[in-house]
Amino acid sequence: MRRAAVRFGIAFVALALAFAAPGGAVPGDVLKDAESAAYAAERGEYRKAVFFLTRLIDSGNLSGWDLSQALTRRGDALAALGARQAALADYDAALVLSSVNTDALINRGLTHHELSRFDAAIADFDAALEVDPASVPARYNRALSFGATRAYPQAIRDLNAVLAAWPGFARAYNDRGVIHSQLGDDEGAFLNFNAAIGLQPDLAVAYFNRAVVLRRLGKLDDALADLDRALTLSPDDPDFLVMRSGVLFELDRAPAARDDVDRARNIDPGLCQRLAGNPSLADLRRNLCE
Repeated sequence: MRRAAVRFGIAFVALALAFAAPGGAVPGDVLKDAESAAYAAERGEYRKAVFFLTRLIDSGNLSGWDLSQALTRRGDALAALGARQAALADYDAALVLSSVNTDALINRGLTHHELSRFDAAIADFDAALEVDPASVPARYNRALSFGATRAYPQAIRDLNAVLAAWPGFARAYNDRGVIHSQLGDDEGAFLNFNAAIGLQPDLAVAYFNRAVVLRRLGKLDDALADLDRALTLSPDDPDFLVMRSGVLFELDRAPAARDDVDRARNIDPGLCQRLAGNPSLADLRRNLCE
């Protein structure tokens, strides 16, 4: 089963620094660096975003809330580059300046989640919800952290609240389906994956997760159809290829299964080692790696 995590607060296009320059005047170089950082991040050029935000932060022109926002956005760019410890340092500094900066709280929580520090993540999402009880990003991401700690009732409670506030959020249906599946409720899982796909037909992970349920129910042809669709949408996902190879082996289509195995191993050379760390996948590893 796979979840589809979302880093909400990384929308640099909305880099809204309400600069508090003396007399209400905003220095031109401040605006230029803020706009350059937003433009770079919108294009996925996070190193450039870090450069412009660092120059902005070091300029001495920002303080208080404005500086907290700039540090948060640099933390987001660093997190996007995989520099999570540096991102955490920026979020910490941002929250020293403003403890009610919900973006910093949520994105620090996400970074903790990505580092498998789930209790710290939940604490940050709790703090964000104290500031803004209606925050969908905080509640949604707290649900993911609850799910990761197997606190399934709390996760479902949060996802129910998210979907009440945002009924069109397909990823939340997918994630709720994952939890129903982990609780052994295949019918509930199937209904949620169907809802996710109905709302977002290009959500590859929902087809993959529905295929897991179909395979468990012995509906191999239907599972294969969903995996084909998932791989049409995301052709280089090794997990999708591994799952499809397993279904193909069960359908006695060994040559096609081995083609998927070869593709998966080319994409992820560490695949067999990763599978070796999961005893529940021992049979699959024998088919793929031995």
